[in-house]
Amino acid sequence: MAKQSLTIGIPAYNEAGNLSRLLPALLSQHHTRYYLQRILVVSDGSSDRTVSEVRSFNHPLLTVVAGRRRLGKPARVNQIFSHSSSDIVAIIDADVLPGSSSTLDLLTAPFASGSGAHFTSGHAIPFPPANLIQTAAFAGARIWDLAVKQTPKSQVYRCVGQIRAFSRPMYRQLRFPDSSSEDVYPYLFAVGRHFKFRSCPRAVVYFHLPGSVTDYLRQQTRYLRSRFVHSSRFGSDLVNKYFVVNTAAKLRALAVYFLRHPLASGLYLGLAILSHLSLFASPPDTTSLWDMSVSTKKLSL
Repeated sequence: MAKQSLTIGIPAYNEAGNLSRLLPALLSQHHTRYYLQRILVVSDGSSDRTVSEVRSFNHPLLTVVAGRRRLGKPARVNQIFSHSSSDIVAIIDADVLPGSSSTLDLLTAPFASGSGAHFTSGHAIPFPPANLIQTAAFAGARIWDLAVKQTPKSQVYRCVGQIRAFSRPMYRQLRFPDSSSEDVYPYLFAVGRHFKFRSCPRAVVYFHLPGSVTDYLRQQTRYLRSRFVHSSRFGSDLVNKYFVVNTAAKLRALAVYFLRHPLASGLYLGLAILSHLSLFASPPDTTSLWDMSVSTKKLSL
């Protein structure tokens, strides 16, 4: 079978430092199942050296679009789709690092396997925590993963925003709305449209958890609003059908993790309570122009 063409799209807002690490990692990926057509970086009105950093590579497969205004990640992903003609488009966040040189091969494998996949998602794993806030956030991430694993039919939660790939038939139809909750949007969009999803847990990328209380609350408030945002767009019946991880599952996962890591679990509980209080105290902004979490933007190899 002939290799399929791949475009890697990276929406970027003030990501010069991270792109200096991510782009070499992507260019050095092994590709046995695809051939790399290009890497397209779309700057979302960046005020740093994002654009000049990409141009400094002077690589024939690297293209950068310098957006003058900040429009948000969904609008820039839509722009990447509109500028693409490849068999597959992979959307990768600028503040992650591939877990291996085979990450993209693993992400695109279902498209060549005859499984009928139209979109895939990798697995985002946090870097080890470096301070107390990240320790609490790390505990929260592990507790959530445990709750998902213990809940049947929880596939929607495998559709993560940091690393995804879409076939041409799907990305030509898919357009993200101006919304703060875009991670699982493709999964809900695909329901009833005969697009098949495949999770690729071995296609790993690493990311930094928020390292300050402000950044943690900012992210969690956005996540806590996601169910409401999706319900207003797709209807509560559909969302309730797929958002199956309930309070009981979370409490069971918390109990298991608490027995092994009581201090980290306690820290997480404190931040979780603050997050819910912040949800009610902050204005209901559900647009895609959220404030950047600065503490998550320092990648290390």
